[in-house]
Amino acid sequence: MLSCQLIMNALERIAPRRLAEDWDNPGLLVGSYAQKVGRVLVALDVDDAVVAEAIERKADLIVAHHPLIFRGLKAVRTDDATGRKIARLIKADVAVFAAHTNLDSAAGGVNDVLAERLGLKSVVPLAESAADGEPGLGRIGSLDAEFSLEDFAVRVKEKLGLSSMRI
Repeated sequence: MLSCQLIMNALERIAPRRLAEDWDNPGLLVGSYAQKVGRVLVALDVDDAVVAEAIERKADLIVAHHPLIFRGLKAVRTDDATGRKIARLIKADVAVFAAHTNLDSAAGGVNDVLAERLGLKSVVPLAESAADGEPGLGRIGSLDAEFSLEDFAVRVKEKLGLSSMRI
């Protein structure tokens, strides 16, 4: 088994914490750096269904895109949705790690993958990150042709395999 720290080190090489926005909360949010990890569950959000699945599948670590905790907690109460999730995770010995805006901004990260899937050309960062001229949030690029908003929405829905989309 690997340690949580070893897995976090690998993830942070892909999406360095320095690329995260100031308001974000990436990193280890529940658990211990020394925790042994044999099974990892990957999720967009740490919602009740993901917590239940992690426990059912005996996962030791959830790697999520969106942090379970965005702002500092003053209490962990089990009559509160977030507190209830944290308590269940701790009881089941499931750690939680998040890579959010750092993964969005990283070279080859979420923004670059979306730009590629949508067929953008000459892609550049929308803004530089505060981390020494590295890419920041967003990408901007060109399409092969002009599209109406409606046609572009259909293209996005198709390219991303979405069943529905709201504009």
